[in-house]
Amino acid sequence: MWSILASLINLGRRHLLNTLQAPSKFFPGYASVLQTPNLCLRYYKTEDRLRLRCRDCFFERRDNRLYVECKTHARHRQAQIMREPITPWRFRRKIWKHVKWT
Repeated sequence: MWSILASLINLGRRHLLNTLQAPSKFFPGYASVLQTPNLCLRYYKTEDRLRLRCRDCFFERRDNRLYVECKTHARHRQAQIMREPITPWRFRRKIWKHVKWT
């Protein structure tokens, strides 16, 4: 009974592989997309306060922004959050000049 189940599973896999390889006859670039390896890319974590997590981490300033780079652990990469510049509050008109207090 187990051999029958194994042959059915194998037949299902073979059918699945044939259906995946069939479009490659018509679209040559399609097969290369299926065979590309899954690359693990580490992006930057956006942090308010950056910190060095190991002795190989170092600060780097690019485009007026602070980054943490690490040669050994890619998961330590951090980027400073970019906030909108805060403009100081100002009077639009000088109203206090014309007020009579007495």
